[in-house]
Amino acid sequence: MGEKTDSVYANYDLQNQRTLDGAITLVCQMGKVASISMDKTLSRFRPTRSVYHTHFLSDSGIAYLKKSLAEMKANYEKCTSRFQKSALVAGILHHNNMIRVSQFLQSFDGPIDVVTAFRDPVAREVSGVFQTAGVSHPNLLDKETGEVVCSQGVINHMENYCANYDEAHCFASSWFDRELKSYFGIDLFEHPFPHDIGYLIVDNGRVRVLVMMFEKIATAFPSGAKEFFDLPFAPNLLRENVRKNDDQYREVLKSLHFERADIEKIYESKYVRHFYSPEQIQGFVQNWTS
Repeated sequence: MGEKTDSVYANYDLQNQRTLDGAITLVCQMGKVASISMDKTLSRFRPTRSVYHTHFLSDSGIAYLKKSLAEMKANYEKCTSRFQKSALVAGILHHNNMIRVSQFLQSFDGPIDVVTAFRDPVAREVSGVFQTAGVSHPNLLDKETGEVVCSQGVINHMENYCANYDEAHCFASSWFDRELKSYFGIDLFEHPFPHDIGYLIVDNGRVRVLVMMFEKIATAFPSGAKEFFDLPFAPNLLRENVRKNDDQYREVLKSLHFERADIEKIYESKYVRHFYSPEQIQGFVQNWTS
């Protein structure tokens, strides 16, 4: 027989020592780095007892979740667009689930396998505008189709993001310190990242972390997950939460060109310099300024 693939092991419970010790998998990421795809993929074969998904662990993160949840509920009551209502319902359910995950973790003292990732901060922000338009940017939506139609609005948002970038307050750039380091005491910036293979495993005993580069996720996830969970196969990443308006998204990306000084400030940040090679950073700067 040929080499076994991930499809053979769908819904397969692995009986490794980590699983027998009661470990859980926590897909904990900053968002727009394929977290839903990873959640769905890992839930197929459950490399540990259970798989949970969240974006927030810290006290400040949970406080933000609760504040955002209250705002979404209030907006839902006065919303007239059925597409925005649908987006708000999805957001409310997701926020409620993340709050329940945080409550569970407060009383859980077993082993935790954290799966996380990072992404070019500018590309992540563009993707986030499209993803959260129904909740955070309803003025960009067509009320009849629910699609993002105001490309100039996206461009204006991104120009403001780049011009006013502050690493300490940027959601993506500060996420690892704010969420993982503050909660688990694991500082990923103390561990050199292998830019060539696109993933890193950090193990402090009770908590282990698999961190991956989004730009290499197609190869980093199969290889990283196989090593991290000691799997007999390299799992292919399922594609979930795929954008419906890809054509418009690509057109907006082509239209985005920023001031070099603003872009260089972003790509000189600790976050970018640690996780990306000088060659990769040069490519990002060239992409957003040419």
